[in-house]
Amino acid sequence: MATNITSTQLDFDSIKNKLKTFFAQQSEFEDYNFEAAGLSNLLDVLAYNTHFNGLVANFALNESFLTTAQLRSSVLSHAESLGYTPRSKTSATAYLNLQITNTNSGRSGTVTLPANTKFTATVDGISYTFQTLVPYTATDNGSGVYRFQTGAGSYSIPVIEGVSTTKTFYVGESSERQLYIIPDENLDSSTLDVKVYNSANSSEFTQYTDLDAASSVTST
Repeated sequence: MATNITSTQLDFDSIKNKLKTFFAQQSEFEDYNFEAAGLSNLLDVLAYNTHFNGLVANFALNESFLTTAQLRSSVLSHAESLGYTPRSKTSATAYLNLQITNTNSGRSGTVTLPANTKFTATVDGISYTFQTLVPYTATDNGSGVYRFQTGAGSYSIPVIEGVSTTKTFYVGESSERQLYIIPDENLDSSTLDVKVYNSANSSEFTQYTDLDAASSVTST
């Protein structure tokens, strides 16, 4: 005589029928009419309880793994534990070959192109603004011609489309939850420049570098 209940399916009617089959195999309920008796209500309760528990267990297991999670909050939680940084929008990049000529006597040996120097371009009547992110230096070639180049020696100077903005956060007490939200949906996170100042009125700051770009990790 079978004494096991198979309830692998989460369908309510299927679970209830399996409970009926189990009871019908017992000698005490061999000729019992389950539909016309009060025991049918108890079977409903048992079937619902099994149905709900099965669904909850199924959902809980699914949400416990990144590949099967359905809720956004669950996916974000798993991604956070893996140290994943979501991608942002990416600004267009152009590469310029820049040079200036200065034949005046007493000219400087080098010329610097400052960071955030802006350039404009127009396509189909639409104007776009590009700018440098870091300063670039050009050296006099002896004839008064200065060609700007990158730190790697390339004459292709990258300029990024968009306009730089500054957002300042004031740090609260150490016991508070430190959460800083940058109110810009179009931000290119690869261009972020994070500086932490010693105080609100201080001019001294610590430059923070994205860990993905760190070449080494020290005690500091």
